[in-house]
Amino acid sequence: MPEQSVLRLSDAYERKSEELDLELRIRFININPGYNEEIVEKSPTLYQYVKFVDIVRKYQQEMPFPEAVEKAIDECIKKGILAEFLRKNRAEVLRVSIFEYDEEEHMRQEREESR
Repeated sequence: MPEQSVLRLSDAYERKSEELDLELRIRFININPGYNEEIVEKSPTLYQYVKFVDIVRKYQQEMPFPEAVEKAIDECIKKGILAEFLRKNRAEVLRVSIFEYDEEEHMRQEREESR
């Protein structure tokens, strides 16, 4: 995944046109470890979120995803990583984590649907 990319609404249009009545461009910034660290380090919350995701991925190599999220939440609370947020929102984090976003899979599905 590149450091940054631009996603365009028109890429999802069924019929392509030279003249667009509406165009939305979104700058996608990769915040995975090793990417755009200068941006991540400017926000303590974003920095901690990146740490949380990294810990989930570490555990995911050893166990099913829901268990990995549960274990990562416990570890992060102990280490003070997003601790207050995770204590207050534990159930919600577990619930939404099941729907982990996969950009590459999403883009593949969008391309298939636009055909």
